Parts: sequence; C-alpha cells; structure tokens
Amino acid sequence: MNSPKVAIVILNWNGKRLLETFLPSVIKFSEEAVIYVADNANNRIRKITSNGVVTNFAGNGGSSNSGGTMIYQVDVMGNLYVVGNPFSAPILKVTPSGQISDYTPLAIGYLDGDLSIAQFQDPRSLCFDNAGNLYVADNLGGRLRKISVNGQVSTIDISSISSPSLGMAIDAHGNFIMSKSTGHCIIKITP
Repeated sequence: MNSPKVAIVILNWNGKRLLETFLPSVIKFSEEAVIYVADNANNRIRKITSNGVVTNFAGNGGSSNSGGTMIYQVDVMGNLYVVGNPFSAPILKVTPSGQISDYTPLAIGYLDGDLSIAQFQDPRSLCFDNAGNLYVADNLGGRLRKISVNGQVSTIDISSISSPSLGMAIDAHGNFIMSKSTGHCIIKITP
C-alpha cells in the first residue's frame, strides 16, 4: 500500500500572519495533498484541502487529548500520531475522521513490553519505518523506542548521544537521521 500524500505544516506559536504568508505556496506545491496545521495556541489540529478549505480536524480548544501538539507522524492508513505535552501526555492517535485516542498509556517512565503497559518519559520525535513500526525518540536518558506493528515496545540505547532529538526520520537504508538540540547538527545512527 502506498503512503498517503500528506503535507504537514506545524504552526508553533508563530501566529496567523506567518501562516498566511507561507501557506499559499505550500498549498500550490502540494497538489492533491491534505495539509494538517498544529494550531498550538488554540489546541486544535486544522485540516486544509488542496483547494484551500480549512476545517477543524481534531481538538476542542481545551487541554489533554484535544490536539495541543508538537510532533506529528502519519501511518499508511492516514492516522496521525501526535506528541502532545512532553512529560504529561501520551502519544495520541487521530483517525482520518478526527477521533482522538491515547495510543500509549499516560504512565510516565521507561517500561518496555506490551503497548498497553509501556511507559514513555519524554517523547519528542516520531517516525515510521517501511514495515510500519513506529519509532519514538524518548529524550530523557537518550532512548530510542520502537513500537512494533504487533504492539510490542522495545528500547534501542542511544545514551551516548548527549542531546535530545528535535526531529527524526529513517532513510532508505534503515539509518536513523536525527537533528540535535545541542551542537545544531544532524546525525546518522546505523542500527
């Protein structure tokens, strides 16, 4: 199955003026894409179609499971995975119809095993591999967590990397590419 064509724009407290400046070119060059905007100031996820129609996709303006977000990742079924407030919220799953649920438990800590009991400390970056496994940069303590397609959580030790990951992707060869908050650099981790 092909991945959905999705463009993601994160409005991270930058305000309406900045969005109005850059969004037209994103829409223009993202033909047939759906654009999701994290409206952090209003705790909502907005959906913008390629013809410019804006709707409230998820969130109600409150806190907790309402879409106050930082990081997105989209699976092949079109579900959004959202990291809300680090330290205080689980990873959320938002279906294509806008239904929000906890994907990971709210329990804070480090515990591998079945996803229903797993614990995450400070999830900051998300990415999927080609097999559909979700990887989570759990920053405190330098851990890279893998959530397998069958719901098992395991840890890949990256504690030798001293600073948190601000962004993460997997290249065609299965290497992790991460942007780091200290040193302002991009690193490659070969599994």
